[in-house]
Amino acid sequence: MAVFLSTMVNVVMTGSMIANPVDMRIDETLSSEQQLELAKAAFQNSGALLVGNLLFFVAMSWIAIAWHRFVLLEEQSTQLFPFWNASRLFNYLGKTLALVFLIAIGLALPLAFISLLLQAAGLQSLMSLISLGLFICVYYFFFRAGMVLPAIALDKRMTFSESFRMTADVSGAIWGAAIIVVGISLVAAIMLGSILPNNIIGVLANAIVQWFMVMISASLLTTLYGHTVERRPLS
Repeated sequence: MAVFLSTMVNVVMTGSMIANPVDMRIDETLSSEQQLELAKAAFQNSGALLVGNLLFFVAMSWIAIAWHRFVLLEEQSTQLFPFWNASRLFNYLGKTLALVFLIAIGLALPLAFISLLLQAAGLQSLMSLISLGLFICVYYFFFRAGMVLPAIALDKRMTFSESFRMTADVSGAIWGAAIIVVGISLVAAIMLGSILPNNIIGVLANAIVQWFMVMISASLLTTLYGHTVERRPLS
């Protein structure tokens, strides 16, 4: 459903099945009318991208909640869609956004400091390596603090600090998981960027990859919650 709706939004707003990257550069050689057309196209692409990502965000959170409950509670549904619980879903969405925001704020200052040091030393070429390390750190902290998400799916309460405390004993394993997830994401991004066509095949391929990455993250969070909070064995 999310694939269909986001694709429909892209077609209506941009005439394309996939929202293209937004080019915000101003070309002074163009007339004001041409610049206005470019700005309009950029706005349409940005709007389509925002709405499409929002739809996917809601859908993937819905899927993640269902997966947490399926694994930890053995809850199943014979319906086409997972069980809908609005308060649970919006709580899950809010906590996810809060977690991402806190991680971004926590890593922004160190990244800015490192960037200034590299620029002063003339080593800007190392920024790509630093960015890779940053993504690994993002996933590490996400998994360390992310026990709050399966807890929400089970209608339980947990704070980010409690999640950090619960996962302290498996910190090393979480670093390894973060490296694997980032590696898979990098390979998927390279492959999609080089072979993804701007048609229905490309839309479906992109949706499958997004679903796959969500399932990996949701499965890791579920396993960590079961092992660290509910003390289930890993084998």
